[in-house]
Amino acid sequence: MPMPFRRQLTEICDIVNKTPVLSLRRKRGVEIKDLPQAKKKILIELLAMSAEELADVDLDAFIVVRLKQLVVSHMIEFADDLLDWKSPMKAEACFGPRFENPPVQGTRLTRLGGKLNPFYPMPHRRKGAIAADVAIPDYRHEPLSKTNLFGIVEIKFPGDTIRDEQFRRYKQLSKDCAKAKTAHVGKARTLEGKGVTLGARVSLFRYPWDRIRQKDGSSEDSKPTHTSRKKGPGKR
Repeated sequence: MPMPFRRQLTEICDIVNKTPVLSLRRKRGVEIKDLPQAKKKILIELLAMSAEELADVDLDAFIVVRLKQLVVSHMIEFADDLLDWKSPMKAEACFGPRFENPPVQGTRLTRLGGKLNPFYPMPHRRKGAIAADVAIPDYRHEPLSKTNLFGIVEIKFPGDTIRDEQFRRYKQLSKDCAKAKTAHVGKARTLEGKGVTLGARVSLFRYPWDRIRQKDGSSEDSKPTHTSRKKGPGKR
């Protein structure tokens, strides 16, 4: 199936990729645990990960990746604001550990973070909560929920890791959405009374490899060589 809003995501990521982002660097030999407490807190909140999860990560590369993700989220959120919170794309939609609906204020997603990163901490702070990079409602004039979720797009920049566990959770969310939608509309109103079989489509957008090609059909982008798919903890 075609990836939803692939062209728009290409344009957003093209802009982000050309935008200078803050790069935090540490002295060689200095570990996260050795940082002053205040700096450690800021770093962990910025990356939305724990120190243990960062232990084996190349910080210089990882921080830049996370900052690019953050700028993408800000751009999508800004567009949502301009459209009176009725954009067809929602940034960082957080579902709870048991796939509870994202908290909303009308059609606006509730944020708990500060000005730098309003997307963290997440509304559902318990273990097992998952936040989709981009969530697409079925009907943009209605609040995002399990009964109003068309699709999810996960964005990965070079150096980011594609985790099996993360997409396993998205698949479970899709099944939960299918049950919720079936219960909401009733089997009698679905195709041949079988109920909803696909709650939400899940797509992976690997930038720059999945970006829209140039109009002449050519592309300067090469195939991914260092973004891997690994088993591991779900996203945030």
